[in-house]
Amino acid sequence: EDNMAFQDLPDMWCTSQEFLDICAGDYEEHAILLCNYFNYIDAIQNANSPDKKEYESFLAIGKGVPEGRTVYVCRRNKATNHVELWNSIKGEGYFFGHEKEVSKCLGVTISQTSKLDIRMSDPTCQLKSVGVCVTADNVYCNKQGSDDPSIISFDIHDKGKWEPFLNEQSK
Repeated sequence: EDNMAFQDLPDMWCTSQEFLDICAGDYEEHAILLCNYFNYIDAIQNANSPDKKEYESFLAIGKGVPEGRTVYVCRRNKATNHVELWNSIKGEGYFFGHEKEVSKCLGVTISQTSKLDIRMSDPTCQLKSVGVCVTADNVYCNKQGSDDPSIISFDIHDKGKWEPFLNEQSK
């Protein structure tokens, strides 16, 4: 933890270059570096097919077991809303897919539910709550009824579920 190395200073987050230069950092720096790597990969893929921007990656800040306050990398498929949460310290990814199920009777929709799809080979996700997500452009506060990452939607562009910290005037 960098707050142990710099006890008289508040917790600081390094840029990816600073992290690599000093060869030291904790979960925040590892998450920032991994998120930047995913965004780089996506930028290269999007350059080859600009009409197909399938993925977005951002930081998910919350609480985990046993870490306490922690930062994971969220990688979301925009087409399916499937999410991978990455623990950048352990190098473990956790998959959460939300499949919509529609019940119909004689062609009329009776109910719509969401079924959680988890890969059985994935270890148990240690991230237990998410309150804030951070992109390169903004900070988003979770305003859903739950903060459980297996339940919430990570569509940060849905203003009914995520509140952007910065508006167009403040950017």
